[in-house]
Amino acid sequence: MLKDQVQAIHCALTDTRARGLDVPVDDAILFRTLVLLGRALAQMADEAIRPAGLAEAEFRVLAQLFSRPEGVGHPGELCAAADQSPANITRITDTLVARNLISRVASEEDRRRTILRVTPAGEALVRQLVPEAFRTIGKLFTALTPVAREQLRSHLGEIVAAFDHLAAGKSP
Repeated sequence: MLKDQVQAIHCALTDTRARGLDVPVDDAILFRTLVLLGRALAQMADEAIRPAGLAEAEFRVLAQLFSRPEGVGHPGELCAAADQSPANITRITDTLVARNLISRVASEEDRRRTILRVTPAGEALVRQLVPEAFRTIGKLFTALTPVAREQLRSHLGEIVAAFDHLAAGKSP
């Protein structure tokens, strides 16, 4: 269980500190908990989507396209929203086109621009999978009050901002 993993990490860090290495136990526990939880949540998402025959990244692209007005978008617009590189978007959209979940045509105004559109089959799949996914997600947060949820969102936003600064070579 995840709780047992976190406890084992806490014990190891405490023991490391007891052996004279100055380890920031609280920060390390927060970090490792976020990493473990992220992996576990990604696995949970994959398992929920697997019966539909899609990888989580493929479903994310399909859902992002579905969320756009009239289910229409362009590959470049989906890169950031779906957290994918242009090469991956091409591979993913190839898969979604082959499964008839989206269509792809060249723009009449600019032949270099590609138009992606969710098909009725793609829309039906999103409408089938999303409600159950959000029921499952909601169960994760039932122990938190609305105020605690907002605080968590705020604190995670602060960690995201600090990460972005570190990744850009700046100090938080």
